[in-house]
Amino acid sequence: MKSFGFLPLLAALGLSSCVPATHIHNNFGASEPSNALVVVGTGEASSAPDIARVTLGVEAQNANAEAAVSEVNQKMKAVIAALKSQGIADKDLRTANLNIFMVEPPPYPMPIGEPMEPMPAPPGAPGVPPPPRTGRPVPIFRASNSVLITLRDLDKVGDTLGTAIRAGANQAWGIQFEMDDPKPLRSKARGKAVEDARARAEELARLSGVKLGRVLSIGELGSADAPPPAVPAFQMGYARADTMQSVPIERGEIKLMHMVRVTFELAR
Repeated sequence: MKSFGFLPLLAALGLSSCVPATHIHNNFGASEPSNALVVVGTGEASSAPDIARVTLGVEAQNANAEAAVSEVNQKMKAVIAALKSQGIADKDLRTANLNIFMVEPPPYPMPIGEPMEPMPAPPGAPGVPPPPRTGRPVPIFRASNSVLITLRDLDKVGDTLGTAIRAGANQAWGIQFEMDDPKPLRSKARGKAVEDARARAEELARLSGVKLGRVLSIGELGSADAPPPAVPAFQMGYARADTMQSVPIERGEIKLMHMVRVTFELAR
């Protein structure tokens, strides 16, 4: 018995032996002409970065809030002065954050007023138990101030950071290398994307046995910046300034990727 159950399926899919050989269609958009080929091209361009951005900060803690803020202010003034001595312009310094908060110490592990076990006495001295703990633990106030810095002389990044650390900076957040003006690099990536789109279209047309015609439309699908990984955040704590040296820095390179969507007419 013959079965024609597959015919409705073919009709639903729009398949027919009458479809012209030059009909290459796609699902990018319903408005595309039937006798067209749509491709997406990608292009990538790379270059060495020319600026770096890093956030440096200072932190202090004290049982008195005003004292903590005063210490932070003094340290930040010293850090900013040190940065300017390295040639950092005012426009490249911007306060990023200013915080002050109270740190509540954990409760004592034993009831208040109950004496602790005596500490081991040093040799030759009688053991004297510490006085009993009474009252509430004293809260600590922690203040911090940070500044976002744009570094334009990449050969001096390590020395500049070392100078800031010696001046009192005890916090830092990852360095990000960038292009001050990424337009030329993005334009180069865009051109490669268009070239890639045409190469793809020509290959598809050749494999399909058709001829490629004029460009009907072209549009951008956006770009993606792929900078090198940022230097991990680090915290110097309260290390002695004379132990700090120039920070080793590797700048890597900047990569930009661009994508375009091009519709080509198929010549008859």
